[in-house]
Formats: sequence, C-alpha cells, structure tokens
Amino acid sequence: MRIPSCFRAVPSVCVVLAASLPAGVAGQAPEARLAGAVVDDASSAPLADVEVRLEAPCRATTGEVTASDATGRFFWERVAGRECTLLFRRIGYASVRVSVDVPVAPGEALEVRMRPSALEMAGMLVTAAGRIAGVEESFRPADVIEGEALRRRLGGNVAATLAGEPGVVQRYNGPVAAQPIIRGLGGDRVLMLEDGQRTGDIATTAADHAVTIDPLSAERIEVLRGPAGLVHGANTLGGVINVVRNDVPRSLPDAPRGEFAAQAESGNAGVVGMGTAEASWGPVAMRAAYSQRHASDTRTPTGSLPQTDLDGYDAGAGVSWIGSRGFLGVAARDYTSYYGVPSSFGGAVIPGAHEGGVYIDLRRSTLQLAGETREPGGAFKTVRLDANYVRFEQDELEEGGLVGTRFGQLQSGAKVVARYEREGGLAASGALGASVQWRDLRATGSFTGTRPATELSLGVFALEEYEIAPFRLQVGARFDAVDLTPRDTTSSRYLPEPRARRFQALSGSVALLWPVAEGWVLGASVARAFRTPAIEELYSNGPHLANYAYEVGNPALVREVGTGVDAFVRVARPEVRAEVSLFVNSIEDFVQHVPLLDPNTGRPQLDYRLRRYFVYRAEQTDALLTGGEVSVEWEALPRYVLEASGSWVRGTDRSNDEALPAMPPAQGRVAVRHDAVRWFAGVGLHGALAQRRVPEAPPEAECPENGCPPLPGEFLDTDGFALLEASVGARLQVGGRFHWLTLSVDNLLDLVWYDHLSRIKTVAPQPGRSIRLLYRVEL
Repeated sequence: MRIPSCFRAVPSVCVVLAASLPAGVAGQAPEARLAGAVVDDASSAPLADVEVRLEAPCRATTGEVTASDATGRFFWERVAGRECTLLFRRIGYASVRVSVDVPVAPGEALEVRMRPSALEMAGMLVTAAGRIAGVEESFRPADVIEGEALRRRLGGNVAATLAGEPGVVQRYNGPVAAQPIIRGLGGDRVLMLEDGQRTGDIATTAADHAVTIDPLSAERIEVLRGPAGLVHGANTLGGVINVVRNDVPRSLPDAPRGEFAAQAESGNAGVVGMGTAEASWGPVAMRAAYSQRHASDTRTPTGSLPQTDLDGYDAGAGVSWIGSRGFLGVAARDYTSYYGVPSSFGGAVIPGAHEGGVYIDLRRSTLQLAGETREPGGAFKTVRLDANYVRFEQDELEEGGLVGTRFGQLQSGAKVVARYEREGGLAASGALGASVQWRDLRATGSFTGTRPATELSLGVFALEEYEIAPFRLQVGARFDAVDLTPRDTTSSRYLPEPRARRFQALSGSVALLWPVAEGWVLGASVARAFRTPAIEELYSNGPHLANYAYEVGNPALVREVGTGVDAFVRVARPEVRAEVSLFVNSIEDFVQHVPLLDPNTGRPQLDYRLRRYFVYRAEQTDALLTGGEVSVEWEALPRYVLEASGSWVRGTDRSNDEALPAMPPAQGRVAVRHDAVRWFAGVGLHGALAQRRVPEAPPEAECPENGCPPLPGEFLDTDGFALLEASVGARLQVGGRFHWLTLSVDNLLDLVWYDHLSRIKTVAPQPGRSIRLLYRVEL
C-alpha cells in the first residue's frame, strides 16, 4: 500500500507509506515488525536522533519510544494493534504524526519527511487513507507540555511550570505552597492527578498547602478542559491537570537505560537532582526514580523572605509483567517535604500569620496498581484498570516545635476504562468506565478549623466520538453519587448540627469540530458539571491562617452546578500556529466564604476566642465567569519564532453584580526565539495589568483596643507589572549520549512586583531576579 507523491496541501510534511511485516494470529491482535526511515524534506538527507513514539492504544513489547540511527532508520519488534499512530519529533523540525494500518504489505518500509521548523506546537496528522487533519482537531488535552518545551519551562513546582499557559496562572504563597488556577478557578475545582489518579494530599484545602508532585521527573503535563475531563471525574469545573510519570512500566525497554537531571537556582540558592533507571528481565520491566530538593529563603528585590526554605525527596519504583496482549504492574512512591510558610517580612507580620511562623512537615506514601488488556473481544480495543492507595500525614509546627495542627488522610480509588470502536452505520469510537473514590480526613490541634469526615464517591461515564464529514463530534455523560459523613457532630456557636450529606448529579458535554479550510478549525463545546461542597466548606469551625480568617462551614450547602460554553478557532499552518478561544462559565450555587455580620450592628464579627480574625461563613450565590485566551507562534524568518499569548477572566457575583474574590488580572507574554538544530536562545516579556476590580470591603468592624485585623488581600487592588526573561540552551551529543543544558533568567531587571492572588502581597513582594541552570542527560 503506497501513497503516491507528496500532499501539495501540506508542504510541511511528505509521507511515502509502505511499512511492516505481518505476524498476527487469527483472533488476536496482529503483531508486526514496524520499520522505516526519516529524512529531511528539503535535502532528502537522513535524519538521525529523531524521537519516534508509538502512541496508545498500540503497543510494542520492546517499548513505545525509539530513535532513528545515523542512517535515519528506526524499527520496532512485535507491534500489537490494528491502526497505529507514530509521532516523530526532532528539535528544529515540525512534529509529524503518521497513522498506519498494521499489518500491511510485507517487505516495504515507511519513509517520513520532516520539514525544518522552529515551531513547538504539534505537527500534522497524516493517515494511511490520505486524510489530513491538524492534531488540534482531535479531542486531545487542551495543552500538553513535554520534551524540550517542558525542559525550558521547568519550575520548582507544578504551578510555576504551568504558569504562562493560556488561562493558567499560579497562586504563589512560597516556592512550595503554590497552586495552579485555571480560568479563575482553583482549589478542588481543579482536579490534580498523578498518572491519572488523584494525589491524595490536602493541597486544595488551603492556600498554604503544597501540591505533592515534583515536576522534574515528569514525562509530560496535561491540562484538560471540556468533554475529556469527564473520564477523570465530575469535579472539573476549572479543569484537570495530569502529571504523567508512568511509574508502572507499560513496555519492556530494549536495553537498560536511565536519565539524570540537576537544576540549580540563584533566587533561593536551590538545588535539585533527579535520576531514573529502567531495565527488563524476561517479560518483567522495572523502573525506579529518585529526586531530592533543597532551597534556602527566597530573595525578593527588597530582601529575603523568611521561612521560604525547603527540603524534601521524592522516590518511586515500579515493576510490571509485559505480554503481547497487555501488562499488569504495581508501583510505590514516597514523597516528603519540610518547608516554611512565610509569616513576616521587613518587620511586618503577614495578616493572619503566626508571629514566629509555621513550618510544615509532610509525607505522602502511594501504592499504585495498573493493568491493561488489548483486544479482549468484540468491539473493545483495550480495557484499562488504575487503582491507588494513599497515606498522607502533615504536621504544622509552630515556634519551638509545637504541633499546632496535625492532618492525616487515607485515600483509595480505582477506575476502569474500556475503549472501543464500532463500525457500520454511524461509526464511532469511545470509552465506557466506572470509578470509586474513598477518603478519610482527620485533623487535630488547638488551632485547626478542619473537622474529621469521610467521603465516598461512585461514578459511571461514557464518551463517544463520531466522524460525520466534515464534522467531528464528541459527546460525554457521567453520573456520580457522593456521601459525606462528619466524624464529629458536636454543635458549636457558629456551626449548629453538622450532619451527613448525600449528593447525586448527572454531568454531560458535547463538542463539535469543523475544519473549514486547510489548516483552519472551528470548534465549540458545551459542558455541564457539578461539584460537591468540600469537607471544609461543610464542617469547618476554626481559624484558617492561610485565609486570615476564622472559617465556619455550612452543612446546608447544596452542590455547585456549572454550565460552560467554549468557542475557538485554531490555525495550524506551516509557519503559523494560533488559537483564539472565548468561554462563558455560569455556576449555580457557587460556594464562597463571606464575612459573617452581626445581626444587630451589621458589622463583621471577630472570632469570640481570640478577637483576632474576621469570621467567614460558607455561603452560596450564582456566579458568572467570562473570558478568553489567545496564543500565537509565527516563524517570521527561518528558525526565528515570534510568540504571543494572553488570557483574561472576569468573575461576577450575580446576586449583587460585584466582583468575585481572587480573580486574576489580564495577563500576557511576548517573546522571540531562535531555534537551531543543536541550540536555542530567546528573550521575552511577561506581565499583567492592574487588578482594580475587587469585592467591596466589608463594613468597619467593632474592633478591640489593639485594632482591627488588616483586610485580606482579596479586597485590595494590585498594580500591574512587566518582567523581562531570557533563556539559552544547547543539545549536545558526547560519547554517544545526549546532553541538554538550559540557562534561563526570570525577572532579569530585578523589579519589585506583586501578585494579585498571593496571600503575602500585603507585606512582601514577589521573587526577584533568579538564574536557573538545568542539565539533563540520557544514560
């Protein structure tokens, strides 16, 4: 089978197809040796060191990733699958995806031509049938950061690594306690996953808690919005972030291999090292990874921010049995971190913080099970099982080593997903699945407002994708039932009658894509999702230092229900990649903490014990969030790329037309980058406009003699900023191994700036100039 000549409509890629030797067995998934070569589209010279990845659901027992040799050739032994997609990537060239039916005519080879390009966004998809479509047309995650792009942007935490993606910002509360915000939504409205499973930490419960994932060992980070998010849960009003490490091996490495990386940072005298190793013994694959991180206090342009130092490690190991029809494996991971929460700066105490500060000592231990069977029968292509068990412990240590609050949480979950293809009539592909999640949260201590409770949730879902030329349609539906049970039902002054709650809801989504012209795609989606009130929103009753408040739950809360509409246009041309999207997200019964007013005076109440904090109670209102994102990459000259991106969101309380709290201001970035085959260099400017649209401050409270506590930052304006950044890097081949060096500088001019979302902005500025050096080598 051969496709004659190059496709004139897509000058960026030419594919001459003819590949592989069949070795299938009747009634089973075909197995084949898949071989080919990669050449330069202009000169026809062989291209060495091209990363070639075999994408799911196809598998090869010798691994999903290989590289072309000095003659441009590559191959896999024993490929299982009927229609396989191959992804070709090399620095300085546009990525290419090729879809090939397995098996095809024997004795032939696959030749792929790659066009020189400095653009980093995904390349074109060329199928064996000659259908050409932008990769962006498929219902993939909204954003995927991997490979060279991930190395360039690697930060000290997941939020810092993702900051700058259109629609994504970080809420900075120190180098560890930083959380991602998507389209103005954070906390447990953004679902954090590790290899598709919930992390089991308490990061979403407070702004001073850490996301317990070190991004240094990540293979890629996915940001999902829209229909695909329903596979992971209904609680996805903001989106889903999935950090992929593949702790459970899914294929047999053809030889022992590994990787080492180290990063040093001047802004906090930080250093981190990471190593991974993979090997196989017969049908058994093994993988291990370890990273360790240390940092001192963060430097700002006006001085060091005390209690922002950290120490910790992240270790994991996995083992799998790999067969021709699937795999089954287990993995364990242990994460520890000891970090400070800023309490003062320049002699001024951060509102609500302890004088003397707090250090957090946490540990998360995870046991993971994963397995997959291919071609189990009928229309099903794969059936995948993922399960995990997490034990989480966190001590908040006050001055002198006193344990102020001790958290403990056990969590377990499992998810089964069966993917299928249906032919005849209205052909479709899709997935069916079910999930179960359980967690037991405990909290003890004199200064904790969190009450112990358990949560059990069950869910079933279905997702289908249709091709109705020229459109592509995806529909999804999910049903969830959630039970929340408090372990402490004692009534108090602010919290009467804590009681068990049960929630049930149906979520759904529809998305449509229309390729209106070559390289141009229009799309729209409508999704309806719900969020169960969090344990803290239902049952809290005590001081919450991260929010400068005495927070009180509300056992009468109902579920949040969000209806979101997205519309976008995407451009994927040889010299330009661009996307513009607009969204509207209407959330019924949006939960927020509002000041509790005295019924007699109408003034905010202070907590009755310490008279130190405003009392906030969880209440509900209808909310409307509108906004959009834009991103452009334009190769204006060969190897020179102009980048521009921006995002904005406006949050409104529909009951009074006031601003919602903690909404990020409009943000953007412009940069120019030169990409050669072996090195790159770039300079950019990123910043934000001033945020003047904030909630109206509560009336003046009746304050004690020592005065009222300062207002939380959510009621205060924030000035805009613009920061200069620069980076340079190289990819070297020494001794037959690839080495990457990346040097980058943030806040090059060491300007004073403030982040609107930060809990420390009323006292301390954000970090100053910081130089980062990253080294990575494949072993």
